[in-house]
Amino acid sequence: MFKKSFIEAARYLVEKGQSVSEIKEKLEDMVKHLCTIIFTPNLNHLKKGGRITPAVAMLGNMLKLVPVMELNSELGGKIDTLGKVRTTRKACKMLKFMKNLMNDRFQGSMNDAISFM
Repeated sequence: MFKKSFIEAARYLVEKGQSVSEIKEKLEDMVKHLCTIIFTPNLNHLKKGGRITPAVAMLGNMLKLVPVMELNSELGGKIDTLGKVRTTRKACKMLKFMKNLMNDRFQGSMNDAISFM
């Protein structure tokens, strides 16, 4: 999925008439700011992986807690918790909020390149 997004961004920038060096610079900037945001609808996978205890998983599942986590290069491949919400619906809203936040973060020329992602 990421490769396709970078290819589409490069194609879009070529169509805008940007030079090869400008396209390379913008794609490298996109890589630097790339992060993966994930959530699990229940805590069973985190329990099986040993990240949380069975008691915490049971209590969290009863309360319908959904952890929203981030994985990016700055963390050295480790997963960091961005937040905890109750219910999957709220987790989806948080993901939409994060997407909008990232789009706002890249105002200007980068916003054109990632607006269709």
